[in-house]
Amino acid sequence: MPAVASASTSGVASTWTELSPQTSPLTLQIADIAYDPSTSQVVMLGGEDTLGISSGATWVWNGSSWTEMSPQASPPPLANSAVAYDTSSDQTLLFGGTSSSGPSAETWLWEAVTLEAPRSITSLASLDGSNLIVSTTVAVTINDTRKGT
Repeated sequence: MPAVASASTSGVASTWTELSPQTSPLTLQIADIAYDPSTSQVVMLGGEDTLGISSGATWVWNGSSWTEMSPQASPPPLANSAVAYDTSSDQTLLFGGTSSSGPSAETWLWEAVTLEAPRSITSLASLDGSNLIVSTTVAVTINDTRKGT
């Protein structure tokens, strides 16, 4: 089982400083996280609690506090998705992961206000535990953790 962290920390040079924000997400493992430079915030989606139950929550970190978001549309509770910021569209892209029904092939965009299913995108096969790299021309998933792939 992966290590579980519940403390928020800030890395400056070579020193970690533990922070104590008033509000924080639940203790989660394999949460999906990406930095959104358009808002200067970190976006965290999903993850699993210590019992292995997936979360459907979306949180943002502004450098000093966590805020739980309430988007009108959201992906199902997921863990171990691939998430990356796409500089060409100023959106955070989420793909795949594991839901309660197994590996997911869903693709979602975070636009700092809501999560929405994209209007036209070619989806990949269901992946669990992938990494996502987004360039100005293409999104690529790597490192699928399914056995035998």
